[in-house]
Amino acid sequence: MPRYNYDPSTATAAQEIFPKDDYEISLGTPKSFIRQNQKGEDSYGVRFQLTIEDGAYKGKHIPFTCYLHSEGAQSMTKRFQMAVMGCKSNQAGEAEFNEQFGPLDWSIDPEAGTCGEGWSKMAGARVIATLDVGKNTQTGDQQQNFKSWRPAVTA
Repeated sequence: MPRYNYDPSTATAAQEIFPKDDYEISLGTPKSFIRQNQKGEDSYGVRFQLTIEDGAYKGKHIPFTCYLHSEGAQSMTKRFQMAVMGCKSNQAGEAEFNEQFGPLDWSIDPEAGTCGEGWSKMAGARVIATLDVGKNTQTGDQQQNFKSWRPAVTA
């Protein structure tokens, strides 16, 4: 049986908080999920591991969640999807997104953790994220706030 040497001092347990700035990031493989929120309601969507692609934090990771359980959550997710797919956040960009990418399979299966073709097309894409530092209203701890998204390259 093989032996594995684990050094916990080289692992990261706490999520790193990055300073307020614009960052070019790439998306990892999407994974769908479902869980209950603090109100006992289902909360579901898609998670990505984001990787910073430039600057002093190049190679660092940020978890990001696209929630789908409410109309407001879906609107925020769509802004992210539009930027990732190279569409500007305006009416013309939304029309372009709807025409080009709306027909894709955007389904998720949280029990299997799988995502449809639309989500999978996002993996590996680059986008510009405006990050800020805020306070978690439940714990008082610092948290990463995603303020806006812009296409790294427009379609």
